[in-house]
Amino acid sequence: MKKAFYGILILVSMLAKKSMAQLTNTGQTLFLEDNSLLFVKDNFQHDAGEVTGSGIIELNGNWTNNSGGNVFGASSKVSVLLSGNAQTIGGGINGFYNLILGGNGNKFVQNDVFVLNTLSLQDRILNIANNKLTVLNTASSAIERSSGFIETAENGSLMRNTNSTSAYLFPLGSTKDNPSYNAFSSTDINPLYRPVYIEPEDAGNNSYSVNLINRDPDFQYSRANKEKDIEKISNRYYYLLDHNSGTSKFNARFLQNKAVDNHAVIALWSSTKSMWEKVPTGAEEGLLGDRLDRSLTFNSLPGMTNQVVSFASIPFIFFNAFSPDGDGKNDTWQIQNIEAYPNNTLIIFNRWGDEVFKTKGYSRSNAWDGANLQPGTYFYVLNVNENGSMKTYKGFITMVKKN
Repeated sequence: MKKAFYGILILVSMLAKKSMAQLTNTGQTLFLEDNSLLFVKDNFQHDAGEVTGSGIIELNGNWTNNSGGNVFGASSKVSVLLSGNAQTIGGGINGFYNLILGGNGNKFVQNDVFVLNTLSLQDRILNIANNKLTVLNTASSAIERSSGFIETAENGSLMRNTNSTSAYLFPLGSTKDNPSYNAFSSTDINPLYRPVYIEPEDAGNNSYSVNLINRDPDFQYSRANKEKDIEKISNRYYYLLDHNSGTSKFNARFLQNKAVDNHAVIALWSSTKSMWEKVPTGAEEGLLGDRLDRSLTFNSLPGMTNQVVSFASIPFIFFNAFSPDGDGKNDTWQIQNIEAYPNNTLIIFNRWGDEVFKTKGYSRSNAWDGANLQPGTYFYVLNVNENGSMKTYKGFITMVKKN
């Protein structure tokens, strides 16, 4: 094994003198000791053999696996750092222990890839196209990023394994020009970063996959086919969400930029009814980083697989929580769009059915601040005159106060 390692050092020296265009392994066992670095200035091609140890391979060119199997030995903990410009990961299925993206260009996947331990996107974009990227490590921290994200096409997906109730990040985005945003000049539009968090309700073993399709869903899922109380379905982008294995229920949380994403209720495509249906949506607003300031959450349905997810606009958006603690954030309970329907009456009850608040013409200016009531769950009844017809909306509110 030591001979193999010394051979690597000689190759590194030759590469530094630019006497090799690329490193090709035709059947050797390449061993990298702890804290060792194998720097490949051009391409790495693996035809046979294996790489093992726990050092780092830093690559400026493309990665190609032609072996028909995995490049790395079963016990290998070698990290691969892609530090060049535009780089590809190609050949057969590639498995990495740690995959780190660096350099100046985006990275492109040409076949399925799995990561055993950590995927570090840093500030790079990893375009997996119609391939599957699987992160096997069940730690919620197994994907790291600063501003980078994963770009998928219609048949591609990011899959993660889970075994806790932590929030698992699916950092999805797109560099594709979307004509549905042409009316906006915000720099948020391209690249488009719209991550998803999956939060399992228990610590069972599960796997979930999500992909973001940056185009109008109408070509396949007609936006005209919708529930009567949905005004519009978003024409901008949609997701495919799949519960690949396990039985745990989960919450799916989608992050938006409310200045350009003006549909704030989650809608699911019903394959049995061939129509869009809205689902109870938890909405919260606040600065979330990456120019995102609104999150929308729904609870999974039993047996949810291959679910198409988009967003809808309805007359009202009821925020399911607020925190009247005087910090200037979510200090009052808001109903989005309520100002368009001033002929309304709102009544709020505590858990014992006692009326604790009542007003006519509810709006932002006279929004409920919880007064001196205790934190907890309350029930609201809103009666609204909508175009001459009186409608009633009911639901729960959670009031949170800091100690």
